[in-house]
Amino acid sequence: MLRHVSEIVRSDERILIVGKKVPQLMSLLSARLEQYDVAIQKADALPPSYTRFQRIFFLASKPPSDLYIPSAIKVIVVLIKPHGKVISIPPTKKNMKFILISSENITDDELTQLLWFSVSMSSETTLDLRTKRLRLREHSAVKSKTSSIFLRRRVSRAFMLIFMAVCFGYLVPLVPSTLMHISMLDASLKNNYVQVAQLRPMSSFLTNASAILFIPARPLYSLFSVSLFPESFIQLNTHIENYLEATRNLAQAEQRLLQSFNASSSSSFPNYKQILAQIDKANNQTHDYLERIITNLPNHPSLESLHTGLKNKELVSDKITKALPIATSFTNSPANQILMLLVVNNARVRGSGGVIDSVGIIKIRDHRIISSQFFSAKQLEPKDFNLETVAPILVSYTPGEINMLNDATTSVDLYDAQNKIVENISSILQGERPTTTLLITTTALQNILSVFPALQLNDNREIITSENISIKQQLYGSDPIFFPAVLDRISQTLGTVDPSAFLSAIITSLNEKQLAILSRQPDIQKMLDGLYWSGKTIAPKCISSSNCINDYLFSVDQDLSSRKGPAYIQKSESKSVRFINSTTLESTVRILWKNESPLSATQGGNYQIYTQLLLPQTSKVTQITKNNVLVEEVDTLTGQYNILGLYLEVSPRQATELSITYTMPARLRDSTNYQLITQKQIGSFTSNFSFDLIVPETYELNSKNIDAVVNSQRISYNDILNTDKLFFVVLKKKD
Repeated sequence: MLRHVSEIVRSDERILIVGKKVPQLMSLLSARLEQYDVAIQKADALPPSYTRFQRIFFLASKPPSDLYIPSAIKVIVVLIKPHGKVISIPPTKKNMKFILISSENITDDELTQLLWFSVSMSSETTLDLRTKRLRLREHSAVKSKTSSIFLRRRVSRAFMLIFMAVCFGYLVPLVPSTLMHISMLDASLKNNYVQVAQLRPMSSFLTNASAILFIPARPLYSLFSVSLFPESFIQLNTHIENYLEATRNLAQAEQRLLQSFNASSSSSFPNYKQILAQIDKANNQTHDYLERIITNLPNHPSLESLHTGLKNKELVSDKITKALPIATSFTNSPANQILMLLVVNNARVRGSGGVIDSVGIIKIRDHRIISSQFFSAKQLEPKDFNLETVAPILVSYTPGEINMLNDATTSVDLYDAQNKIVENISSILQGERPTTTLLITTTALQNILSVFPALQLNDNREIITSENISIKQQLYGSDPIFFPAVLDRISQTLGTVDPSAFLSAIITSLNEKQLAILSRQPDIQKMLDGLYWSGKTIAPKCISSSNCINDYLFSVDQDLSSRKGPAYIQKSESKSVRFINSTTLESTVRILWKNESPLSATQGGNYQIYTQLLLPQTSKVTQITKNNVLVEEVDTLTGQYNILGLYLEVSPRQATELSITYTMPARLRDSTNYQLITQKQIGSFTSNFSFDLIVPETYELNSKNIDAVVNSQRISYNDILNTDKLFFVVLKKKD
């Protein structure tokens, strides 16, 4: 080891020993170094001319502070600390080493180790002679030797950062963009177009940014088959953008259509075909993007209301798609037409709507209204009117105040009612027949007026709203100028309302049988019948061509009360079906009326009705009960349907239940289709409806078109009856 020290320490090397209050250690160290023929200088403190030395020894009890010695000078710090004392060594520089000893009195062997460590080229930074341990070098000398390692680490970190940015950078704009688009979609469903306009620019920018940032990451995502997740959200945002644009175009086209109905809005003849073509194109785009949005939108509980709103929008779009051919056919119809408008107060419901308040005869030439006349029901009643010739089945039950028009509405088919009315007002029509008949109830007026601001009638200075139209109709319904004034104000204000909301109100009224349309043109009438918008009784026809059991149910109430009662009447219907054997089924229909009117209510009181039930032609009634008491006298009429008629009274705070049981042929085969059509009465309010089908033990349910609960051999369905419904069930014989 001595030879090793002598080989490293050059003879011309100058060494400085700095120490204070350590004379013994300084003497030992200087004596040993003098053996190597080197120049040695001792000092109590670091002299200003220390730069001329090649090696400096610091002898002290604690590490020196604020040492700024050039890296060319080797610095050895010898610290004197008893064993067990904690010592804090500061971060070392490239040219510094530390040696720890327990006292100045060190052995010759320890001094040799001290010198060897001082002049060695080892990478250790500290020698602890107290414990005979070495510490690896932690100062910048190691960094210089391992700079390539650090460089590789930096490159690796940079690569990882770039990789993470490429793989996940698109999420930065995609997440807020998706949230903003969902907010815009929700706002559009609530007709909050201001919020949509505010969010659209930024959301569009973020969507484009996320799509661009995802391009470099897509190959890697495709490699692991996970590209569908981010792409679905990018596509969702794009579809919402396109949907909002399509709805804007649709609203503009609908606005032009509504404005065209106001004769004062334009002196030129509107191009209805062009407007309808624009509506058709925008509606198809809207429907297409709605389907894509519903497919891509996550099925999360927080988005359940959004899904419901989108599906309702899709249903409206479907109805517009079906209604457009009808509107187009009207534009292709003869230029000269007569429209008969029946304004019906359904506060007292009748077979085809309710009590007629007035009739309007509107003449159209070149697709423009040239004249309109409105007559109250009392004005049209002939003096020699014979009640028995119009509604003989009701003579024994009606109080006698029913006039000709209202007797016509006791028909369960609007087509029959129209014919009766036309026959009795032939003098007004001057031998002509209306080309189109439109029935509108009070409920339909409420639906339509809900999208309008309060309307002020100029002649009688009345304010009309959706909330008070029912009361106003009772007060002024017999006045022949009331409804023309209301319709005129609606026509003048059409251009200011939300077109989508207006058309939705019209379609809702048609679906819920509060509006009905008849046309003398066969192609138009066929389309109206297909949508159940004509008010005609449905001819039961199975949608399946073979092995079909065709069932039918149509409950009709004729309100014969002297006071308006339906506001307090709650009606519910139920139907249960079971198969007696392989050739016959048994069905029980229960209808419950509850009279919730208080005893002192002026609009309520005793509820008198003549109820009719239309059943399949092949049905055979086996039992009828009222409040569990057998009923033997019932009016019957056989034809296309089996019709049962019965007079009932429901007292305030009481309920009446009518139960009808019937059988009909039903041949069960390997695969059997059961179909039930339930029809809603025009002008009637919604009622609860339940349906139970008990499947034979040897059969099982194969498919159904209803959202029903299936429990063992029973199929149960509960809903409200607000429109005509078709239930279709396929039964298959078990293997």
